[in-house]
Amino acid sequence: MAPPRTNTRRRSTQPPGTPWSRALALLGLGVFGVGLTVALVLIGLFAWYGRGLPDVHGLRTAWRPPQTTRVLDSRGALLAELFIERRTVVPLERLPRHLVTALLAAEDAHFYEHTGLAWTGMLRALVVNLRHGTVAQGASTITQQVVKNVLLSPERTLSRKVREVLLARAIERELHKNDILYLYVNHIAFGHGRNGVEEAARFYFGHGVERLTLAESALLAGIPKSPVNYSPVNDLDAALRRRHWILGQMVSNGFVTAAEAEAADREPVRLATSDDDHDDLAPEVIELVRRTLAQVAGDDALRFGRYTVTTTIDRDLQRAARAAVASGLSDLDRRHGYRGPLLTPGARRPNYSGNVLRGVSPPRDGVLNPGQIYAGVVAAIETQPPALVVRVGTSTGKIAWSRVARYANNTTLATFAPVGAAVRVSPDQRITPDSPGTFRLELGPQAAFVAIDPWTRELRAMVGAFESTPGMFNRATRAVRQPGSAFKPVLYSYALHSRRYTLASTVDPNPGCFGTGRRPWCPAESHAVEGVIEPGMRLREALAMSRNMVAARVMEALGPEPVIEHARALGITSPMPSDLSLALGSGGVTPIELVNAYATWAARGQYQDWYVIREIRGPDGRALTLPARAPARVAITPEEAWLVTSAMTSVIDHGTARSARSLGRPAAGKTGTTDRSRDAWFVGYTPDLVAGVWVGFDDRQPLGYGEEGARSAVPIWTSFMRDYVRARRPPAIEFARPEGVVAVRIDPATGLLPGPAPADPLQAPVSSMEEYFLAGTEPREFAPVDAAVLAPVDASAWVPSEVIDAGATAVENPVAAPVVVEEPPVVVAPTPSDAAVAPSD
Repeated sequence: MAPPRTNTRRRSTQPPGTPWSRALALLGLGVFGVGLTVALVLIGLFAWYGRGLPDVHGLRTAWRPPQTTRVLDSRGALLAELFIERRTVVPLERLPRHLVTALLAAEDAHFYEHTGLAWTGMLRALVVNLRHGTVAQGASTITQQVVKNVLLSPERTLSRKVREVLLARAIERELHKNDILYLYVNHIAFGHGRNGVEEAARFYFGHGVERLTLAESALLAGIPKSPVNYSPVNDLDAALRRRHWILGQMVSNGFVTAAEAEAADREPVRLATSDDDHDDLAPEVIELVRRTLAQVAGDDALRFGRYTVTTTIDRDLQRAARAAVASGLSDLDRRHGYRGPLLTPGARRPNYSGNVLRGVSPPRDGVLNPGQIYAGVVAAIETQPPALVVRVGTSTGKIAWSRVARYANNTTLATFAPVGAAVRVSPDQRITPDSPGTFRLELGPQAAFVAIDPWTRELRAMVGAFESTPGMFNRATRAVRQPGSAFKPVLYSYALHSRRYTLASTVDPNPGCFGTGRRPWCPAESHAVEGVIEPGMRLREALAMSRNMVAARVMEALGPEPVIEHARALGITSPMPSDLSLALGSGGVTPIELVNAYATWAARGQYQDWYVIREIRGPDGRALTLPARAPARVAITPEEAWLVTSAMTSVIDHGTARSARSLGRPAAGKTGTTDRSRDAWFVGYTPDLVAGVWVGFDDRQPLGYGEEGARSAVPIWTSFMRDYVRARRPPAIEFARPEGVVAVRIDPATGLLPGPAPADPLQAPVSSMEEYFLAGTEPREFAPVDAAVLAPVDASAWVPSEVIDAGATAVENPVAAPVVVEEPPVVVAPTPSDAAVAPSD
């Protein structure tokens, strides 16, 4: 019997479930493993790059970026800006709401909602970056941008991106959203060197952030994405397209209505006119500001800024002074050929009266020092950017084409300066054979100009050179030059003060010599006519006509020492020679000290130090304590000051400065010219402003034939004063005569009271003129009916009663060598014969 069949079933050895479920399970395990690995890698990555992160605690209060220091003129107009980074930090409360929302719409519309990171944007950027194999795209929130700009470098690397994410989360934990936004709006770059919304608003629209319209705000908000591409100055059409998009984003996010956006989109763009000319308007003044700011606030004040410095400068007058100097020097250039193409050495007719070939030979070691003038040769011409390459010995330097404009006369660079042309150059910095630098061209002369309010001693304008470049040598305050006849008012001021002379006193004007021995001093007298003996000359007339012998004889009678003491009382501090040559201005002075001395006469005898800074306010708005000024003091009496002023009005009325009469109002002044026209001066004043001009070469080259103070300096002064009168319209008032000055009619030939009327009615009547005297010094004697003429004098045998050392004559006075007040020296010391002073006016 067959065994019964049993229904047996083979047991499956495979795990339960479908193949799909098994695959999914394996995939899940794989994903988990990969995720765990990625997480561990990320944790390690963040831990690794998180080491040494900047501390963000207190970032809002500790953040101290460089800001702009503003230098204002006396009327509050911007004179200059000092900065490392051009930025003015403003509190968030000052920003109009539409500016804030425009920035949010442009950069991070959900700024107030996220926690510092935009994850979707970061993932999108990650995909793009993986596709490119590098960091090609970012996805930064405003918080991340603050981290990148304030705490990290702008490089695009993975390590920096990781640190950025970590710091963004840290900042969000530490700071309020408004604090983060504050950092952003004050740090972000807007192009053209402007950082932060305040500087951007000032640059593009000419006003601060408070006055920004919706249209202006949207335009500004579009710039940070790409300042080069979206600046309305660079590409207005691109900027308008960007503005249109931002206004649309503002509508989409509910920041503004569609109607408001449409109105803003139709608004025309009104960009501010560029006012960058103030940056090079007064570098001389800005250097004084820098020095004072560092003195009263420390070196950090220059680094971090945000100071407001109010100066005494009048911006309009500063501009007029610089224009007058440029015009006057350009006229002098044309008269003496300091313009047009340079010619190579050996040319048949070298340009520039030969001056172009003159200069100090280069030293053997090739080291060229600033302030020195060297003879060089054009070695090459560069076109991008245009420049001359000049070789001086074994050293080389470049001259930018922009610095050649004064002499180029609208020629091309190659035409103006062929290779091999000889040039006179001065280094801007120390140059060695291994360290090339930059030069400035030194073909024509330089000038200095100073204008001071005599009553306050506030500096109104200052020009120290033809060029207007930072760090330039300021001849107005540092160059010590012989004033020539411009010193004579100091001598006559003391003569009146001594009561030994009046303006009617007569002095022998005929040529003569001082001192005995082999080398007597015989002052040059350009007015002398051989064989003609002139009668005595009144002091007023002698000053007006700048007669040297009268000044020398007055100095001999008074002695140099009391005159020097008087000059010190007037404010002249430079060394002065204690000999008779001082009468003709052999002692060097800086332009500003001579102008300030003249201001003492204009201010009725009151002396004060000049100053240029009225106020400095710190970042907190509080005024800083400035260096104390010495109180005003009485240098001479008002009566003496007025008489000196009266005498100098004759210089303009009928003397050496007659061309200044074109000003058409009361003015006083004095010209000055030194030997061979190495220096030309004019210092003059009205009742309310004193101004002075010096013209000359730094290395004492002669200015050229016929160049005197009247021709080289007076036109600069007159041009400036005309602009001053037009700009400020001061009243045309006379110099007020003090009660202690009396008017007396005198005989012009003798300075005495007019003689009695002639008995013969047919005889010419006695002539007379009005003269002014200190009360009690007026003449008591009457002139004879026939005023005697001085007896003939043998000038060669004339010996003064007070003999000076013949070995230290004014003609060869080493004290008169030009020097400078501060290092580095910029004037070539002359040979002893170069120190001669022979004013020709």
